[in-house]
Amino acid sequence: MSDKKENKELLEVSRFDSMDNVKLKKTKEGYLEGTTIASRTGVFKYIKPDGSVSRELRLPEEVFSKESMESFQMLPITDGHPDVYVSPENAQNLSRGFTGQEVIKKDSYILTNVKVTDKKLIDKVEKEGKRGVSYGYSTKLLKKDGIYEGEVYNYIQTEIRG
Repeated sequence: MSDKKENKELLEVSRFDSMDNVKLKKTKEGYLEGTTIASRTGVFKYIKPDGSVSRELRLPEEVFSKESMESFQMLPITDGHPDVYVSPENAQNLSRGFTGQEVIKKDSYILTNVKVTDKKLIDKVEKEGKRGVSYGYSTKLLKKDGIYEGEVYNYIQTEIRG
């Protein structure tokens, strides 16, 4: 990792990271469940509103912090990305299942169980082949340029929260 320029001002942002080909199995009750990747270390690329690319580093000490890992426990699952965060006021309308209590560090990944409980979403998975999963989270960006494992970055994600 090399340092060029550092700005201590943090910018709070929301991020969504996608993964395809999630394998879910049907439970005896008719729900779908499986294990998914919730997060990982490394450099991620995000397109800014002006079309430029932000390259953001997730360091192991940020991804695997106790607070980060616990924040991925028992989260509501939605179908797609709602325009608002799920809250007690809208959970009944938006929630289609939940992540599990157990969050596991495996290599450079955070893994968590998921359970889909909504019949319409179960049908989309089974009949239409919907397979992607996307974890939403908030983070604070620290402006810092460098190279991590051969990849250039210009921000470091801190305080990652599912």
